[in-house]
Amino acid sequence: MSAVGHPATVPDLHDTSRCPLGVRCECCGIERDDLAVVTSDLGSVGVACLTMCPSCASSTVSPPVAVGTAVRLVLQHAAHVGVAGLDANEILSGTCPTTGTPTAVSV
Repeated sequence: MSAVGHPATVPDLHDTSRCPLGVRCECCGIERDDLAVVTSDLGSVGVACLTMCPSCASSTVSPPVAVGTAVRLVLQHAAHVGVAGLDANEILSGTCPTTGTPTAVSV
């Protein structure tokens, strides 16, 4: 329950309706007219939104992203879907701030 007595709702982390579309694929760098915003599971760091071309979006391989960049992308996407109150220290603490489960991220 939330503080006002209503059941807490879990945001849809795969909702990209409020995520910005970039001008090039964030995986391969190509500029095309058919780019789309997709979500990508960045391992234990979380879910991020990325602009991708159809080829990269259909790949089963996650884009190579450094941990610091992954944290920034996950925080940005959290803001897009309306998750408030997260900061890098919570994400890097070793516990998922949403589920409370341990993460593999360590600094």
